[in-house]
Amino acid sequence: MAALAAAPLARWVALPEAVLTVAGAVVAVWAGLVLWLLSRMPLRWALRLVMAVNLLAASVVAAVSAASATVVVVGAVLAVAVDIGLFAASQAVALRALSVRSAS
Repeated sequence: MAALAAAPLARWVALPEAVLTVAGAVVAVWAGLVLWLLSRMPLRWALRLVMAVNLLAASVVAAVSAASATVVVVGAVLAVAVDIGLFAASQAVALRALSVRSAS
């Protein structure tokens, strides 16, 4: 979606349109890769990899928010970063639950 809406988004967040287009494409490829991982890897390994990438993505999104044009946009982008970080935390909880279930 970000790749398709790159032109109007670029004006709001004061980032080059190409950056948003590439980011949107990367997210689309990542979504497909996650589906592929889930069909090819054990769930535990896939969750660990997705969690690590989500932590990295949260850091990148938070850093990019510093380049945003307005306080409202900065807040929105930071909210996305927090959302990604919380999702990564939920994956850690799921991994812990899988470990406990496997041990018993």
